[in-house]
Amino acid sequence: MNKGNDNSSRARKTPSKSFSQFLKESGIKPLVFLGKCMQFFGTKTIIAFGLGIILATICLYVGNQARIPFINKLFKVTNHAPVLIDVPTTTTTEVEITYPYDGANVEIGELVRGTSEKIPKGQAIWIIVYPYLFDRYYPQNNPAAVQVNGDWISLTFIGIEEDVNKKFDIIVVLADKRAQDAFNAYLKQAEDTGIWSGLERLPEGATIYDSTTVTRK
Repeated sequence: MNKGNDNSSRARKTPSKSFSQFLKESGIKPLVFLGKCMQFFGTKTIIAFGLGIILATICLYVGNQARIPFINKLFKVTNHAPVLIDVPTTTTTEVEITYPYDGANVEIGELVRGTSEKIPKGQAIWIIVYPYLFDRYYPQNNPAAVQVNGDWISLTFIGIEEDVNKKFDIIVVLADKRAQDAFNAYLKQAEDTGIWSGLERLPEGATIYDSTTVTRK
């Protein structure tokens, strides 16, 4: 009977293994490391540290998801590759006279030349001759011929034979449909009557872009 009591006592005195000790004796390196950390820092500390890592990971994931709509507004994403959105540029119409130059001496008939960019659809480049002596505007017989690259040319008549040494302005305008109709109406009337009196003013829809002052030879 005493022998049985001794065995019971030894069984109660045999210590049970802790969880950290179990991990250390598992032989698996990550678990062994975890067991050592639990013995050194304490089980509660390791559990709290693990929960902190999990919460931090969740916060980072949620934060990244929240930033995605904002990033998508700045970048257009195609096949997961960010591409900067093209910003449309403003269009500026330009029309300039390159010949004759300002102050030039010119013949009664000249080929006026120039350059242009971004001419609106339906508008035409038209040369107007303005004699200082008469204060009138003389649209030339046809709009300028414009090449694909924007260069243009216009056969221009500057005064009459008697206008030697007189000054003229050569004006280039951009004419919309209203102005083109007004120029054509004047030219038709002048051709029908033989009276080329010029226009008192430029019609609505004729916008001046450049001019040069010349003297007739």
